[in-house]
Amino acid sequence: MRGHQGTRVTQPLLFLVEYALAARWRALGVNRVALLGHSLGELTAASVAGVFSFEDGLRLAAERGRLMGQTPPGVMLAVTLAPESLAPYLGPELWLAAENGPRLSVVSGLPAAVQVLEQRLAKDRVSFIRLTSRNAFHSPLMADAAKAFREKVAAVPRSEPAIPWLSNVSGTWIDRAEAQNPMYWANQILSRVRFGRCLAALGDRPHLLPRGGTGRGADRDGSTPGGKKRWRGRRSARKIARRAMTWYSSKRLRDCGGQESIWPGRNFIRTKKHDACRCQPIR
Repeated sequence: MRGHQGTRVTQPLLFLVEYALAARWRALGVNRVALLGHSLGELTAASVAGVFSFEDGLRLAAERGRLMGQTPPGVMLAVTLAPESLAPYLGPELWLAAENGPRLSVVSGLPAAVQVLEQRLAKDRVSFIRLTSRNAFHSPLMADAAKAFREKVAAVPRSEPAIPWLSNVSGTWIDRAEAQNPMYWANQILSRVRFGRCLAALGDRPHLLPRGGTGRGADRDGSTPGGKKRWRGRRSARKIARRAMTWYSSKRLRDCGGQESIWPGRNFIRTKKHDACRCQPIR
């Protein structure tokens, strides 16, 4: 799905998948102590945390997709550069949309400006790939959508979050008042996604981290990598994703030794000494 129709439909669908997976983890007895979502995923996290009801969260996801799909045409480009290394390439019509990892950033911009950027990156032998989105998410081109979305959020009931989550806007833990502020959710559409900072902050908490998503490497708001250029940084991207999105080691897991069940009905044993991340259920 591409363009207006794609993001209008994809965002509520992603919300449903993410919310359902969160409910599944809860049904399995996994105790959620913190949440993290990427772009639209932060809205899902807010609903899981109780700021919005499921019904209102789904409505907001649909409105978000519709409004963002109505913004001027734009292009998004994933680039294998750190934000500070990417900065010299940016200009008046190019914006840093996401900091996804140590050497993985996303640029949003107007089509002509992005085309020039692609030529410069190719000349400098920097890997990049266009995303299938036809709108420049997390950029000033989202201004009208952000303003309208603020009104949508203001129109629904909001509660204090029962579970903390990491803010895409700041890269730190969300403030309780901020989580309920319609202006925050408007800014979240405009601001860059500081996902790398969020992962670093989440890594400070020694807990297991189950991933909830489509499992297809979806980009923000459901768009997936497209185009014919070869992604030369694929191995590094996989390494980052594997470390960040599968399972974090924890003292509780290291000490389980088959004695403590961290999953109702299942005991875990280590398959390799001193390897906290390679565990299998006792059958």
